Amino acid sequence: MPLGVAMLSMLEPDMLRLIIAGFLILYGGFFTLRSSLPRLERPTPVVDVLVGFFGGILGGAASLSGALPTMWCAMRPWPKAETRAVLQPFNVCVLALAAIVFALKGTYTTQTIIYGAVALPTTMIFAQIGIAVFKRLTDNQFRRLLIAMMLVSGLILMARVVMG
Repeated sequence: MPLGVAMLSMLEPDMLRLIIAGFLILYGGFFTLRSSLPRLERPTPVVDVLVGFFGGILGGAASLSGALPTMWCAMRPWPKAETRAVLQPFNVCVLALAAIVFALKGTYTTQTIIYGAVALPTTMIFAQIGIAVFKRLTDNQFRRLLIAMMLVSGLILMARVVMG
């Protein structure tokens, strides 16, 4: 994550967003259209570490810590609760660390803090809705939803950059 924050000064933000959006669209589009999803059942500790490492970099650079781990977990045959148990703490830790680093660097303005305070109630409401939906989904529906959300996220990110 600190590497991602450090890379912010060296990267063109729109180029990073376009690359990430393209990757999300390719991944989400490809697996959304497939009738069956891959099922990686064997342990892959080296790949797991690399996914976490690059997820941390993306979290620090673009607040997208969950993109790679979500893609990776969607290919695992895990029950939805196990997938969530991996993704949720990872994202919370990476994004909390990024927030702390940005605060220590003096990045936040009063306007940024106001925007965060305004967004917090809506975030909490939709988190509760997400929990209710999560409880009703089967494991396969949850995996498909993760993949579809990658596609939608990529399309929205691409549109924001292009319409900029």
